[in-house]
Amino acid sequence: GRTALALLALLEVGRSLQEPGLREALQRLADTTHDGTYTLSLRIMLFARLPEKWRGHLERDVALLLSGFSGVVDGWGYRPAPQGRRFDNSTTQFAALALRDAAERGVQIPPELWLRLERRFLTSQLPDGSWDYAGEGRPRASMTAAAIATLAIIRESVHRGEYDKGPSSRVQPLERAIDRGLEWLDDHFTPAHNHGHSGHVPYYLFAIERAAHATGRSRFGNQNWLREATRILIKRSCRKE
Repeated sequence: GRTALALLALLEVGRSLQEPGLREALQRLADTTHDGTYTLSLRIMLFARLPEKWRGHLERDVALLLSGFSGVVDGWGYRPAPQGRRFDNSTTQFAALALRDAAERGVQIPPELWLRLERRFLTSQLPDGSWDYAGEGRPRASMTAAAIATLAIIRESVHRGEYDKGPSSRVQPLERAIDRGLEWLDDHFTPAHNHGHSGHVPYYLFAIERAAHATGRSRFGNQNWLREATRILIKRSCRKE
């Protein structure tokens, strides 16, 4: 997973994976398989950005990720478990991001899967508009952002045509859930602290970025999230040991 994440980051900043060292790392990655949800998701995000020669690897990893979806809880845990009862909103967000990228490359994702994810997130939203980690515990800003991003992906993946026909009662619960989640983030966004959890700040800021990108937000509350997140990440990167 770390190799896929590093290569994905290098691609995002314009590096070529044909460079010496990076080409070999990519080939080693392609020659191995893994069934962890985070790792599979990162591999899919990477292969979805590569030329057509890597299509077979993309489709293989998508099939593995889909096979790990639990129909019992309508989500993913750390490992594939089609009958598993463990899930969390973090792994499920990563899987949704990966499948969205694969779909944009023409890989077929069952519409029913998106609808099951939609139901799962709508029914797990807390009364105040937030989401927790795995169906229990305190509301978390990171998990609320993850849920918003996932619902926005679902909106684009299965409901896009309904907006062309005018307001639809089918999408109103989804829209209301996104709006309530955004309202909660407006009230609880603090760039240096993941509300509801003492750690995982870089992951939290990643989730904020995904939610903001998916909903067109430049601010949460009265703060420019990008400027503040950049400041925090630079500060953490330059921290003296």
